[in-house]
Amino acid sequence: MSDANERDGTPSPNADATVPIAPPIDPPVDRDEVFARLRFSLDDARRQPAGQGASEHDQAERRHQIRSSQVRITEALMPEIHRMVRQACERLLIESPPPFFMSASPSANAHCLVDGGEPVVILDAGLFALLEVEEVAAVVGHELGHWGMRHPPPIAEHDSPVVTALEREGARAAEISADRVALAAAPDVPTALRAEIKLACGLSGRHLRLDGLEAFLEQIDRGRIEADRKWEAFSTHPELQFRFWAQHRFAATDRFRSIRGGSGGERWQEVEREIEERFLSLGGGLAFRWTVDCLHEGLAWAGTLLVASDDAVNEREREQLVQLVGAVWAEDATAYARRHGLEAVRRRAMETLEPLRHAPRRTHERLERSLREFAHAIDAAARLDEVMSVVRGSLRG
Repeated sequence: MSDANERDGTPSPNADATVPIAPPIDPPVDRDEVFARLRFSLDDARRQPAGQGASEHDQAERRHQIRSSQVRITEALMPEIHRMVRQACERLLIESPPPFFMSASPSANAHCLVDGGEPVVILDAGLFALLEVEEVAAVVGHELGHWGMRHPPPIAEHDSPVVTALEREGARAAEISADRVALAAAPDVPTALRAEIKLACGLSGRHLRLDGLEAFLEQIDRGRIEADRKWEAFSTHPELQFRFWAQHRFAATDRFRSIRGGSGGERWQEVEREIEERFLSLGGGLAFRWTVDCLHEGLAWAGTLLVASDDAVNEREREQLVQLVGAVWAEDATAYARRHGLEAVRRRAMETLEPLRHAPRRTHERLERSLREFAHAIDAAARLDEVMSVVRGSLRG
């Protein structure tokens, strides 16, 4: 946090543009506040992973394997690397750094074992063949970000494509959060961005013109966004160009500068909306369409359960249900209720809403808000609690 604010500057393709300057923000007081300020708004801490984590026995075995087969990074053995790790943790206000180990792997990668307890971070030796030691601080920050923000473990394949797409969207949002922690853990923003470029192309500084970052930023900022590509919906990581651009934009905000002990910058809320919009246009289209379909179908069955729970559907209720979900859905769902009964409607509602368990919090809030408004419109407040219990039970599992 003590790094000079001017070191956080990075080339901007819009350097001559006038940007809104926000009032000063107090610096964070502890590690939890640092991570909270760095979390991407679409990285939902309440989003539930569908898979099950490893057992305590498996976790203990994995930790023992790391400690017995890899070399721990200590001040006595690896002083320069140990200093870098310690300073990265200090910038994140982590008072007691977790154990770090060095793997002999030639790959330029890092891993963080997160199982609910103290994290264990493994750095591959190949990182130091590609990056300068200070650039590795960004990699350290990224891995600590996944731990500090309690991101779920790697995603398994699921039978439901809806669940898979929603979890992939959550994983991409988590990567944006971790990228911001990388910015905060590095000595300055250009160092973090250089690390990103080197890791993406596999070239060291010997083959790169590091002053070319500005040209790369201009290319990203001015390029046309090719939105809603199906393959991106199943990727766990956003594309490089977006990640680089999102880091650059966030680094210009008042929120980030306050974390680094500085002041000024663009208003975080405005920049965050810009990043959200671009994030949802890249890879989120398929998840969005499936979510909308599930939400609409879930509303239809929950709304039918609400209007038919007193064994009668009057004209006012029918008209309001048509406004809520459309004439076709309203007619078919109420006809289904007449033929099969309320218990069958309840089961259909639960089955339809179950995939939304993995949707972000804003989707759950929208669903509940729509049902409350619908219940108010048909004077069914007395029957709402029972329907809401079905909805919340489906969303929570």
